[in-house]
Amino acid sequence: MFTNYLFEREQQNLKNYNDLIAQINDMSKTPAENAVAQEQLSKLEEKESKISDIETQLQQKYGEAIVKEETGNSYTVVVLSDKLDVKQAVGIVDLVMKELSVTQDKIRVQYVSEQ
Repeated sequence: MFTNYLFEREQQNLKNYNDLIAQINDMSKTPAENAVAQEQLSKLEEKESKISDIETQLQQKYGEAIVKEETGNSYTVVVLSDKLDVKQAVGIVDLVMKELSVTQDKIRVQYVSEQ
């Protein structure tokens, strides 16, 4: 589950990255259009870096963790744990809120146990 999602996200980000690079390098675009593509590329790289940092921090506590980006700028955090108490979930929500600058209602936390 974790590996598949990470692979899919990496592929999607690579596609987005390549599309934006193509727009930036497209000489038929206006400088303003190129600037917009450059800004989008910077945001994509920054968001991916933040998500990766969150996952690294959570993996130190839970072994496996992923941050799934959902529609509407919301996120689902999935951690590998036999149980997750309220305090742990609140800590995860606080971390995501701080790092990604989203409100609490945009974050879901779930846990899965090893089969």
